[in-house]
Parts: sequence; C-alpha cells; structure tokens
Amino acid sequence: MTNLHEKPSAVVRPAIMAEHASPAPAPPAPKPARISAAVQTVNYDASDADISKPFPDGVLDCNTIPQGYGLKNADWLGGNGWLSQQVVELDGNGVIQNNIRTESGCGGQGPLSYCQYYCSGNAVDIQWPVDSQQPRSGATVGGLKCMNGKLFRADTSKPTLCVPSSNLLTVTVRNTLNQDVPICNTAYPGKFINVYPRFTIN
Repeated sequence: MTNLHEKPSAVVRPAIMAEHASPAPAPPAPKPARISAAVQTVNYDASDADISKPFPDGVLDCNTIPQGYGLKNADWLGGNGWLSQQVVELDGNGVIQNNIRTESGCGGQGPLSYCQYYCSGNAVDIQWPVDSQQPRSGATVGGLKCMNGKLFRADTSKPTLCVPSSNLLTVTVRNTLNQDVPICNTAYPGKFINVYPRFTIN
C-alpha cells in the first residue's frame, strides 16, 4: 500500500547526482610578484651641481623655468617648464587669502602667483611662504613667487631652491604587472597630481 505522506524520490535525485558531479576547475595560479627595493636609486644628473647656487630675486622672468639652480624643465605639461601656479591675493597684513586659483605655467594670470617647480635627481623643493603668510583656511601655497613678471624666493631665509633629500629613507615597491611601472612624485602644492617620475621598477 502506498504511503501518501512519502516524499517523491525525484526530490533526492539532484543530491545524488551532485555527489557524482565533477569538481570545479581550480583558478589559475597568480603570477609571482616582482619586488624592487629602491634606496636612493635616482642618481643626480649634471644640473644637480647647481642646487647649492643662490637664487637672485627680481632678476629672472616668470614665463620661463630658471636654468642653473637644480630645476628640471617639465615641458611635457605645457606650462613653459613649470608644474603649475597658484594665483593668490593678499590681505592688508600680507597673508594669502583663501580664494586660490591653480593654473598652468607661471605669471600672466594675476598680480601675484606662486609657481611650483621640479628639482632634478632626488633633490626636493624648499621654497614656501612662511607659516604666518599661509592661508588661514589651512590650504598650502608654495613655489617661487612671481610678482610684476619677475621671480622671487618665497622664503628669503633659504638662499637656494632645492636641497638633496635624505639618504635614510628606504622605499620598497611591489610590482605585480607585466610591464615597467614609473614611481612618481605628486605636484604639491598645486594640482596634486603625479606629474614627474623619480624612478622605474621592472
């Protein structure tokens, strides 16, 4: 006699079939990571001999990146060698106001701007307005000062534009791509984009 409460056998057939199903193929093994450790891997070039050369205020024009002071020409950005510029206004106390505009090149966009530059080798830029002149909003302004078409140091206590970076820093980069990868510095302040390479790992 048939039991009316018995579950039909079709319900268990998928489970039985699943027991004999072939296992899913294993995912492909990941490619081995390539690790490059870079410790001061960027050598100075010939222009680095000029990083100790004092910069003359009010002599050179703003529209061309200065040569002979350890600076590199970032001509691929289309700004006459400059990374960018911050066009600013001052209050009555000489403090930079908060309405900062970031533009390409240097000069020609207002009576006063600060022009960001790229130091050669592993040197770093050191020209920034002192803290008492920085905007109250917490924004940062930096670079050479362009005023009336001429370039001036933003911080007159520093005679040069660049200094060698520390040799105590170790940078390790893991490259898992099948291609060379450039490691870049960020244009700061200014456009805050990675615009100039320091070295390449492969």
